[in-house]
Amino acid sequence: MKTEQADIVIVGGGLVGLTFACLMAQHDCRIHVIDRALPPEAFCDDTPIQGRIHAYNLASQAMLESIGIWSNIPSKYCAPFECMAVTAEGDRPTLNIHANDIQQSYLGHFLPSPVVQHLLYQ
Repeated sequence: MKTEQADIVIVGGGLVGLTFACLMAQHDCRIHVIDRALPPEAFCDDTPIQGRIHAYNLASQAMLESIGIWSNIPSKYCAPFECMAVTAEGDRPTLNIHANDIQQSYLGHFLPSPVVQHLLYQ
């Protein structure tokens, strides 16, 4: 049996686990990611993306930029959003925020999880 050394072992190779692994790799840590699923499949420009779509705010975008994957996300998968309404109960929004409120052109982007996960895995 082969034994390997690691500074950090991450259980779960989803978006959070892979993002954490990428961030820790910037600090010269030896990282092992354990996940029961196969590695995420590569995506092609002509292949329809299936799966969840997440909203990434400006801070999340900055984090993805810092680990070097933001520039690799094809623009056709990046959908910026300029406003957000949060509701608790009923139909009336309890919080409305617009990009203009924070002097920005957008609040963040909607991105398909399979695309982000594949880029993180690389």
